[in-house]
Amino acid sequence: MRIFSVLTALILALAPFYTVAGNKNRQIVKSFADLRDTPLAQVKCAADLKPRPPAIKTGPNGLPLFNENSKLFSAQPSASVYGQDALLLGQIVKRVKLGTAESPRPTHWKTVFYNVKNLVMRVGRSERGDTRPPKPVVPLHQELKSPEQIDWQRNLLSQAAFNQAVLVEVASGDDLKEFFTDARFKMQYEDFLVEGNDINRIDLGMVAQKGVRFEAVYVSYKNVKWKDPVDGVIDPVFPRDLPVMFLVDIATGEIVLITVGKHGKSQLDRGGDKKSRIWRESEFGASDQIVRQLLAEYGEEVRIIEGGDYNVETRGTESDCMTGMKKIMRSVFDLTPDPTPAGQRITETYHPKNGPTLLSQLDDAFVTKGLFSRILGARVIRYRSSRQSPTGTVLPYAQSFDQRSQQPSDHLPIEVEIDIAP
Repeated sequence: MRIFSVLTALILALAPFYTVAGNKNRQIVKSFADLRDTPLAQVKCAADLKPRPPAIKTGPNGLPLFNENSKLFSAQPSASVYGQDALLLGQIVKRVKLGTAESPRPTHWKTVFYNVKNLVMRVGRSERGDTRPPKPVVPLHQELKSPEQIDWQRNLLSQAAFNQAVLVEVASGDDLKEFFTDARFKMQYEDFLVEGNDINRIDLGMVAQKGVRFEAVYVSYKNVKWKDPVDGVIDPVFPRDLPVMFLVDIATGEIVLITVGKHGKSQLDRGGDKKSRIWRESEFGASDQIVRQLLAEYGEEVRIIEGGDYNVETRGTESDCMTGMKKIMRSVFDLTPDPTPAGQRITETYHPKNGPTLLSQLDDAFVTKGLFSRILGARVIRYRSSRQSPTGTVLPYAQSFDQRSQQPSDHLPIEVEIDIAP
């Protein structure tokens, strides 16, 4: 009798974890009598009967629909903390229709990623729309970019005839806008930039071609935090920002492309964190989580490209910070019809005082599964002897700091062409 009582108590304790199969309301078994009267074949663990996740809502071309009310977005600056909160929230900061429903819908899309190195064009004024007291755009250690270098970069980018650009180390939204207000650019561009977390004002900005059938939705993740294990302080995890641009078809509401801009933490030492490795790994972990959130929300076939200056060698295993990303994304240089050899992917030169010149690939672009078969081309754009013509002799990689300082940036741009047809 005592054994029967113990068994009965055990069954009743486990009953809440079981459901009756075939009951459309899937009522929880609440009593021993219910369990006793239910055929054994119909009793299943509730964990086996979890509801399926909601289907991804798609448009007429089978692409996911943009949802401005998604749980991934916050109306206010996000207070989410990496490593503590289940979701890292972004804030929609700008929405612009680049054209109309009658505008042409491109089937190919060319994006350039470029660290322009301190694009500072003016001093002594504040950001557009900035209500704070005016402050100089140029930090103490920076100088105005020379007109010659700006001219060189304008020629370089205008010759690329791109549809979208992600630019790193831009001092302000004013500088970004002014840079592209030049007759050499045959296309007109809408500019996007949110002042980031770097006190030196080397921010990330994007531009996108006007006159196409897309709406650009610009999302900032600059306010996502982390708890720094070095000092225990909760601070922004992204040293500048992690901007995300959705290109949405105006006619269908479908997401055509998601672009994530990247500027990784530098390798400068900080107290208790040699080469800023701890911070950089958390930063990369946070950006990986955001990409995974987008895949969960819009499906694994949603088209995501992430690129910029990673501040680590992207071709090898220099840092573990890229391990998570490389599980779900691949470099565009490996996906082209004619993959680029590793030796032709150099994008940055570094010249230590006591040592040989280091040639690295710090700039790259990675895509998720939805774009694996849609990379039409990827290349590093080299500087040439003629600053005015794309047909000049390709300049060799700088072999000294003096040689590098004569070029408009210590980085080279990369160009990616994507098939974005439905």
